[in-house]
Amino acid sequence: MSFFSSQSLPFCDYVFFQINTRQLAPFLKMYGEYVKNFDRAMGLVSTWTQRSPQFSDVVHSIQKQEVCGNLTLQHHMLEPVQRVPRYELLLKDYLKRLPRDAPDRKDAERSLELISTAADHSNAAIRKMEKMHKLLEVYEQLGGEEDIVNPANELIKEGNIQKLSAKNGTAQDRHLFLFNNVMLYCVLKLRLMGQKFSVREKMDISDLQVQDIAKPNAARIFIITGRKMSLELQTRTEEEKKKWIQVIQATVEKHKQKSETFRAFSSACSQDEEPSLSPDQPITSASSVETTGVADSTL
Repeated sequence: MSFFSSQSLPFCDYVFFQINTRQLAPFLKMYGEYVKNFDRAMGLVSTWTQRSPQFSDVVHSIQKQEVCGNLTLQHHMLEPVQRVPRYELLLKDYLKRLPRDAPDRKDAERSLELISTAADHSNAAIRKMEKMHKLLEVYEQLGGEEDIVNPANELIKEGNIQKLSAKNGTAQDRHLFLFNNVMLYCVLKLRLMGQKFSVREKMDISDLQVQDIAKPNAARIFIITGRKMSLELQTRTEEEKKKWIQVIQATVEKHKQKSETFRAFSSACSQDEEPSLSPDQPITSASSVETTGVADSTL
């Protein structure tokens, strides 16, 4: 068992873990809940260490104790986040060196399977937390104008861009936020604090179309068309233009596929419940009512 390095777990810890994995693995998913709250907890410790001399003194007095091993409170808080991935790495390393016919191999493989599930759960919690943090940042930048903080929402891309005026062709600084279901066309607010952007137009992804303008006198220009308006936009570089076009097209296509899957499922359910309905009957909603013409705005 010489492969158990100082960066891994002691062999006695591994034996205990191996014996109890099958019984305790479901509880390891609780690490995901800890991970989701980790950044907030770290922030609170940092804030109150600076704000409260009493809190800071208590923390430092505890950290000086021998049992803490000269490590900070933040270091100890990080240990649970790293625990499950360490178990997973340990078992993978162990299985690489374990003979195929070893009596322990079946249990070790099952242990790895269970701990990998817990690790995936923890990683999913981290990704979900990061997405929600980004939504909160955008929500604050918009001054709370749009209710975007929702687990179903995902920020795909954002960035500064220039809007070309339809009247005289002058370039105006603008900002785009592309989500999985909507695009927000914003203007910069001239404030030193607080709200950074104001939403000028909200364009549903289901109505969005993007067109590349490949003309000698129209460098770095593309057009986004929605239900109510059309925007002629210009990027700083050709590469940036290509990225915007690609990501918008991909987002629209993904949204379309999800909508078609949902409609197919709804249609199947409707046929089961109401056989008299025609399967070819279109699904309509308030958002699907057509408007006449597309306006080119000076927004």
